[in-house]
Amino acid sequence: MRKELDDLLCWRYPEMFAERSLPDSENCMGRGFECGDGWFELINSLCGTIQFWVNQVNMPPVHVTQVKEKLSTLRFRYRGGDERTDGIVRMAEAMSERICEVCGAPGHIQPSSTDLVIRCRNHASQGAAGGSGSLCPR
Repeated sequence: MRKELDDLLCWRYPEMFAERSLPDSENCMGRGFECGDGWFELINSLCGTIQFWVNQVNMPPVHVTQVKEKLSTLRFRYRGGDERTDGIVRMAEAMSERICEVCGAPGHIQPSSTDLVIRCRNHASQGAAGGSGSLCPR
């Protein structure tokens, strides 16, 4: 994910990403968001929903330890939360299977040269997203 989007998520949800500067052995967020820009809105909505739930039930903050693509879907690792938090995260991870990781348009699983990826029709021929920032019509 591009640095500007990475920074924006950390600015919007400072408690969730407060442990970002810890060593990799404790928190992998020092590497940034290891996915394409197309999942920005999904991750933003996920974080907003979690933060809303934390505030509603007055529980301790959820701390995100890693956000990445693995086996063509979003992986959102965190500490804290409750069963509802788990459900919110699982739903977002499942939704990532239908969202182009490059641009955020509707997509589906496609083979790349090294893996399986989620791509829309316009990005079907591209491999790993890597934060290219490409945009395509939705």
